[in-house]
Amino acid sequence: MKLTRRQLRKLISEAMFAPDIALSQAIDSVRKHPDYGDDFADQIEELVNNDDPDVQRQGYDLLGSVRGKFHPSSDFESDILDSKKRIVGDIAEYLTNEQVGALESIIGLEIDLDVSSRDGVGVVVRPFLDNWHPGLYPKDLYEMILQIGNKTADLSGIDDLFSFDQSEVDPVEEVFRIIIELSERTYMSTSSMDGYGFGTADLDDNYELNPPFDQLEKDKKLIITPRKWLR
Repeated sequence: MKLTRRQLRKLISEAMFAPDIALSQAIDSVRKHPDYGDDFADQIEELVNNDDPDVQRQGYDLLGSVRGKFHPSSDFESDILDSKKRIVGDIAEYLTNEQVGALESIIGLEIDLDVSSRDGVGVVVRPFLDNWHPGLYPKDLYEMILQIGNKTADLSGIDDLFSFDQSEVDPVEEVFRIIIELSERTYMSTSSMDGYGFGTADLDDNYELNPPFDQLEKDKKLIITPRKWLR
């Protein structure tokens, strides 16, 4: 079933933002409760915002013990991951909430996958093509690709970022596929195709797209435009 733009926006708003809102509201209710107050709420907030997942769970358990069940699932961390998966699929566990939010922000927009000779490829939103879209600069897409390739949202402990196995998933293809599918329509110049795995093109703008981009073009999600000068 193909969702309409309105249905998709409703689904995303419910799935992506409900967990965070539920957590915030639950902590606020503890803060206002006469038996608990600010100090106890601050303690919970510190735990759930900790970088260690085990410490986060302690915070969720502590909050649940005094507040009761505040979300359909008892595992709040799992709820957030499920919400992210509704937007970007199974690779959600390799992306941060901020990265998924940046991808969510292009739903329903017409965008360009634009190339800067200095920075690489990034997302710009039509009709304003002067600036990269927040969170989707070339360096941001590059980080997403490395995280998906290395199967982790935290690259800090990896010595060789480029030794990952691409037999299961091509991280470059995956990032661009998701961007195109989330947008209303994505434009890309023939001059940019070769370097990013989309396909091949000659100087006369004759081109051939690789899967899955060939199907995305048939679905009118991807529009290939004549080559242009790199900026």
